[in-house]
Amino acid sequence: NRMPLTGRRLFLLIAALLLGSLIINWLILRRIEGEEGRDNGEEDKWTEKVRRLVSSCRLPDELAESAMGRMKSEECKERLREVACAIEERRLHETFPISTCPVYDSGRKDEYIGCYSDSKGRRLLDGHSFTWKGDNSRKKCGLLCERAGYVYYGVQFGVECFCGNWIEGGRKIDEERCHTHSCPNGKEKCGGFESIQVYATGMTKPLIWSRPEYVEVDHDKEYDIRILFLLQLNGRNVRQVRQMFRSVYSPKHHYYIHVDSRQKYILNEAHRLSSILPNVRVASILRSTIWGGASLLPMVTDAIQSSLDLEWDYLINMSESDEMILSMKELEAQLESRRGHSFLATHGHSTGRFLEKQGFDYVFLECENRMWRIAHRPSFPSNIGLNGGSDWVVLHRSLALYSISQEELPIKLRRLFASVILPVESFFHSLAVNSRFCNSVVGGNLRITNWNRKQGCRCAWLKKVVDWCGCSPLSFTSETTTKFELETAQKRGVYFARKFDSVVSNDAILKAHLQSSRFSSLGWDLSHPRANSSFVNIFNAEVDKSNSVHSSFLRSLLPSSEDGRVKDLFMYKESDETEERLVVVYGEKGNDHKERLFHFINHIDIDEEEANVGAFFLSSLDIGTDIDHKEEILRGFSKFIPEDGEVTLLLEWIEIGESNTNKTSPLCKIEWRDGGDKMVATQTLSPYDSIRGRQFVQFNLQLLKEAQSGQWTATVTDSVSHKLGSISFGVFSSDDTISRSTVERLYRLVDECKGEEECRGKMWTSICPDPKSDINGFDSQNMSLY
Repeated sequence: NRMPLTGRRLFLLIAALLLGSLIINWLILRRIEGEEGRDNGEEDKWTEKVRRLVSSCRLPDELAESAMGRMKSEECKERLREVACAIEERRLHETFPISTCPVYDSGRKDEYIGCYSDSKGRRLLDGHSFTWKGDNSRKKCGLLCERAGYVYYGVQFGVECFCGNWIEGGRKIDEERCHTHSCPNGKEKCGGFESIQVYATGMTKPLIWSRPEYVEVDHDKEYDIRILFLLQLNGRNVRQVRQMFRSVYSPKHHYYIHVDSRQKYILNEAHRLSSILPNVRVASILRSTIWGGASLLPMVTDAIQSSLDLEWDYLINMSESDEMILSMKELEAQLESRRGHSFLATHGHSTGRFLEKQGFDYVFLECENRMWRIAHRPSFPSNIGLNGGSDWVVLHRSLALYSISQEELPIKLRRLFASVILPVESFFHSLAVNSRFCNSVVGGNLRITNWNRKQGCRCAWLKKVVDWCGCSPLSFTSETTTKFELETAQKRGVYFARKFDSVVSNDAILKAHLQSSRFSSLGWDLSHPRANSSFVNIFNAEVDKSNSVHSSFLRSLLPSSEDGRVKDLFMYKESDETEERLVVVYGEKGNDHKERLFHFINHIDIDEEEANVGAFFLSSLDIGTDIDHKEEILRGFSKFIPEDGEVTLLLEWIEIGESNTNKTSPLCKIEWRDGGDKMVATQTLSPYDSIRGRQFVQFNLQLLKEAQSGQWTATVTDSVSHKLGSISFGVFSSDDTISRSTVERLYRLVDECKGEEECRGKMWTSICPDPKSDINGFDSQNMSLY
């Protein structure tokens, strides 16, 4: 029987493809085995590509599978596959060199010290402990305790591992008592009941860095200290950036500005500063500086590399949210007193616990402006100690230069930290711990931070940028400025404070400036009407794209008789106590400058007799976008809510009786009605714990297909649908008629001006002089910015 012609052709085609594939694979393997003429770097890159083509590496675990399912770009997925291959082929980590820290003795590593008595109530090694029921061993215990910088490690009861720095006062016991319990692998003994086998990690003594102490300033002395300030800028609050810059500026120091790659508006300001001040530079490589991102480390090393031609002794990184709280001369006195030392904040508690919480046991990948947690770290490099605490650092030039050098330790550490979350919090600390710089560190970064763990460690705000839960400080308010008052700052040896936000409190920023400039002139008049104002850009026509819905909203803010375009939108607050207002800057091309001031009208209906649920009274409602989960404020200052956007309802409660709960708000329900007064959704809001008595709910309008734009209503009820209050708000569409009627109802025109001369004379405008933040140059005669 002969095969049909079509079938024969198909068979021959398949056979040819298989044969071709075998030939290609043979050629690839021959080339891998030894093609002459390539240099090693090119050969390695080519070989790596071939490996990825011919191997099918499995995703290492469920974390990788989750990340792969959520990634959007093929580039990110390919990078994840590369890490998967590195894990499968056991080449994720390199072998690190032996520590050159003088207090480390490699000859003592794993030296047996003896069998000691131990008990739960009085631990011999009390630094940190681990319990591994499946894989405890002397090797694993030693690696973990060495990594955390302890002098001793010990195994006990088969599954327990202990780290500590002291064994003085311990009681040695018979060796047999330490051989009663096997390790989980069954190949070696791991101590006994209340009997611990103690070994040395190689550290000859604990590495304890002294705390910084305030140094009295000599006002007649000119300190020979040069500082490179690395300003890491994000956001759109240009005026606050200028306020911060004025407080740290000196013609003797240098300023290297890095702007988040997504922030073109503030980048324009950075370039303006560099054009008028000779000691200001702007980074040529701009990175996306997301929270905890791997790019944060190369951002710092870029600054070091790009500033090698400048004379500086210390690098200090700051954000737009930082302020000086002591004077520049006091800072210079501190740095000169510890010349040669870097200032790095440590975790302040058990190193082992810090490393567990820091996420070193996971592999992270930065891609798509996100830190993906893509795998459990299968192991950790040996011969490496880790330390950390804060990514705000004061680096002496010697350590900074070592960090970018081609020596083995910094090269391998930079590679390792490319897969570590919050890399700057630990990189420079760990580099110092494992090198000749281990005794050249002061254990504090000269900063005080406004921590409130309960509020600052909420994780909802991080979900969009990282697969992790982290903490961040709150902004100072006028009530919390006591934390950095002069006596406290000097007692603790701190020269900077963070965080500050002019939207939350410009008064707090002003207090910091007054304190840091107490030996000199503030440089501007405190009685000026703009002294305590806040002014933040929301929209700029040159750098921001505007879709049809937003364009309709912008047109609705202009007089109906005008045919111009909106150039800028700003949020303006006269003081901390006043409400936010909207400033619109517009004008036809080539015509006079024009501005309008709007006040947003909240249409709220709360029945004071009926607005309580148990011990809680509903005192206020607000509506908007871009909820800040830490500060519990709405950052969408324009109140623009598009028909395909997300709206946030913010509720504020007052406790009027005994609640018998640790929550600050009750269970309640939200009913949403659209522009046609149609009920489109209901939500149940669980009780919440807030330092400000606030509660919020977010609603994605994009989920609704047939809802009408225009005037919407959100009604708050208790669990049995008893109305407590309601708020109406506008949802905008691309229909100009709907947008203009919505604007007229919700935005009240307060004032307007035409022409630069008239506008410059009104306190609320964008071009009104603002002496606390205006920078037009440096007055060498008065030694101040103007």
